[in-house]
Amino acid sequence: ATGHVPRLHLVRSMSEEPGFEPYVADTTARARAPIAAGILDYARRGMWDVVNGGEGTGRRAQVDSIEVAGKTGSAQHSGEGPSHALFIAFAPMVQPEIAVAVILEARGGGGAVAAPVAQKVLDHYFHPERYLPKPDSLAVDSTVAVIDTAIVASSSAPDSLFPEGD
Repeated sequence: ATGHVPRLHLVRSMSEEPGFEPYVADTTARARAPIAAGILDYARRGMWDVVNGGEGTGRRAQVDSIEVAGKTGSAQHSGEGPSHALFIAFAPMVQPEIAVAVILEARGGGGAVAAPVAQKVLDHYFHPERYLPKPDSLAVDSTVAVIDTAIVASSSAPDSLFPEGD
């Protein structure tokens, strides 16, 4: 989204406990990706349309008062059953602060199941006041990879976190 090459950060758990920080973002300068500005702008506009356009497949990733850009996808696998659900997003559209990548194994279409997971992450990031700690906070026991400020959630988390596919 920014044209910079991201650094990889790993997160072992997530929690809504007060003061819990799953990772510390590295804000040092990174190299620019070798992509022409016009091509990068074209890709950004297309990703914006996926989430905000009238027929966009990623509309379920919309966040109140934030322009989200994203791309849905699915990947076949050798087993039986639904495809893997994929969704990547960044926000806000201008001067992005966060990028999210969701991969849900054998869950179905990306717009149907992965985009809502990304929406929850983005909504939590931009509207933390909506997620004040609750007495019975549940820590998610899954592996989450953070790419720059992008989060990739593994499907080994409890099924209750992920919507059902189409």
